[in-house]
Amino acid sequence: MNVENQDGFKELLADDTVIYAVLKKLHITKAHNEYDDLVSEGRLLYLKAYATNQYTGKRRFNYFFTKIYWGLLDYLSKQQRNHEVEAPIISTADEDWDIVDDRVDVHAGIEEAELLAAVRAICTAKEWLYVEQRLQGKKVAEIAAQIGVHPNAIYRRKARLRKKVESFFEKNQF
Repeated sequence: MNVENQDGFKELLADDTVIYAVLKKLHITKAHNEYDDLVSEGRLLYLKAYATNQYTGKRRFNYFFTKIYWGLLDYLSKQQRNHEVEAPIISTADEDWDIVDDRVDVHAGIEEAELLAAVRAICTAKEWLYVEQRLQGKKVAEIAAQIGVHPNAIYRRKARLRKKVESFFEKNQF
C-alpha cells in the first residue's frame, strides 16, 4: 500500500460521514440486504476519490459525496441487472395453463367494485374526494392540506359519510 492510499485510509477511518450521507440520500438503511456491502463499496470509492481529489473544505466534501453517490448508483444498477430473472416461457401446449390463477378471487374484486360504485352513488363530490384520498392511503391532515381546509372539515365529511353508509347497509341488508 503506497503512502497516498495509507493517508486516504487514515482519513477515512477518522471520518466516514460522507459514506453514510450518501447511503441516506439513496434511502439505504441498515435493514437493506446489502447494507454492509454498500458501506464497503463506499469506502473503496472514497479511496479512489481521495487519489484524485484537489479540493478543500466544503468543495472537498461535495467532491467525495458526488464520486461515492454515482459509484454506488452504478454498483446498485449492476446488482439489479444481475438479480433480474427472466420470466419463464409458458407453452400454450401445456394442459395446466390457465389464464386466471386459482388463488385469485375474481368475485371478491367484482364485489368490491360494485360496493364502491354504490358508495359513490350516495356521496357528495366532497365526500367522494375523501374516499378516493383515503383509498390512496392519505391521512386526514394530508387531505385537508391538499384541498386547503381545516382537518375538522374533513372529519365532519367523514362523519356524514359514515351515517350515509350505515343507512345504506341497513336498507340493503348487508
